[in-house]
Amino acid sequence: MTMYVSVGQGAFPFKGGTFYPVPILMQFTLVADQFGEMNLHSTVPGTTPSGAAFVMQAWMSDITAPFLVSGTNGLKAIVP
Repeated sequence: MTMYVSVGQGAFPFKGGTFYPVPILMQFTLVADQFGEMNLHSTVPGTTPSGAAFVMQAWMSDITAPFLVSGTNGLKAIVP
């Protein structure tokens, strides 16, 4: 699975779904369990300004999907 992270948000058609993190700031290759699940733990540096937003989405191989990939819902995290 690949996790994409951005500070911007789009909504572009992609492989039969919608791709949200645009433009891509970072991407990570991750491994999910047999159910497609994983737990991610992280912290935001204390110097990150309040109100900063990050948009994240993961895409993974899926043999049941029309284009052989599936995307998660887009997630927007806002620093309090």
